[in-house]
Amino acid sequence: MDYDFNKWMSDYRVISTVGLNEEGGLDRLAFTDYDFAARTELLNRAYGLRLQCYLDAAENLWFSKPGTDPDLPPLLIGSHLDTVPNGGKYDGVLGVMAGFQVMRYLVDNKISHRRTVEMVAFSCEESSRFNLSTIGSKLACGFTTPEKLKNYKDSQGHTPVEFLARLRYSPESLEERREHLKNIYGFIELHIEQGPVLESAGTDIGIVESIAAPIRLKLDIIGHTDHSGACPMDLRHDALTAAAALITEIERLGREESVNKSVATVGKINVPHQALNVVPGRCEIFVDIRGIRRDSMERIRDGMRNFVCGLEKERGVKVEETLLSDESPVPLDHSLGEIIERNCRKTGLSCRWMPSGAGHDAMNVAKLAPTAMIFIPCVGGVSHSLLENVLEKDLRNSIRILYEVVMDICG
Repeated sequence: MDYDFNKWMSDYRVISTVGLNEEGGLDRLAFTDYDFAARTELLNRAYGLRLQCYLDAAENLWFSKPGTDPDLPPLLIGSHLDTVPNGGKYDGVLGVMAGFQVMRYLVDNKISHRRTVEMVAFSCEESSRFNLSTIGSKLACGFTTPEKLKNYKDSQGHTPVEFLARLRYSPESLEERREHLKNIYGFIELHIEQGPVLESAGTDIGIVESIAAPIRLKLDIIGHTDHSGACPMDLRHDALTAAAALITEIERLGREESVNKSVATVGKINVPHQALNVVPGRCEIFVDIRGIRRDSMERIRDGMRNFVCGLEKERGVKVEETLLSDESPVPLDHSLGEIIERNCRKTGLSCRWMPSGAGHDAMNVAKLAPTAMIFIPCVGGVSHSLLENVLEKDLRNSIRILYEVVMDICG
């Protein structure tokens, strides 16, 4: 595969830096103006290649390059474009832009292939804005509805449905996407690992065998608001210190289950009406439990609930739990993984089978169609950060292996 890497990087920089902030991170949250700008940049380039383009009612972008045999089920590749707040330049967008480069190479070089190649840029993959991840692929796969999405709001009180309504949402259009996904040959998502395993092992490519799933909860801790000077320590019902004890216990439970590759994180805390001289009477914490074994994830959740019972009695607080999402780990298609492995050997790239600790759109598509994921190393294993980085050799490897796999399946 002989292509102009510098030209690709030029396009990559344009799209991957939409939403760049003063610190050097990306604020391309789903359904913001920056998100739409990045989509527009991608769409304009797709039009330039004369690809068939389609925007569904979930604001997922679809591109297609027809093969010579329309009776063959198409191969789908892609990922997402949105970021977390102050995020990096590779999470999600690399999978989209590597896929776009493969399609551009096929067009520019007039390469004939029997099976149609399709690409998708799913909307709202990150949970940062609405506390619900992979909204676009969930809608396309039929695993949620706009009615259910009305329960999820961002910090300004906006719901995902408000943005989708601009397209005059049609249930029929998403049902068509669901039926389409059920009839594809398979889906391949390329992504940075978002962890240190590949880099530390000196391995070029990761072949994902299963994707960890999250149980996400909001815990509302209700105590009593008091004056910090006038209320004695033994009469306080401090919601924030109760939250601190609970956070520490959640971490302990996560460490205990780490032998099963489970993790537990409190990544967000809200203290309403906070002030230096006020004993907090209320505190919200958001809990993210992930793993590739359902029993392990449930032990963390059950252990947390048992701790909460004692915490309420000891500290005189009340803890209200809201379930945000509850998903099970998803195994990926071994046959597709073997095609990736075969092409790694063919091109001289080292590879290893591994789980994904992070969730991806692939976990939704995998319930409808054969699905695989390709990982490449990221520097220091850092992701969801402005420090996120990928070496040039790994960028080149990502395009190379994706092209070889696409041609193996579609050629």
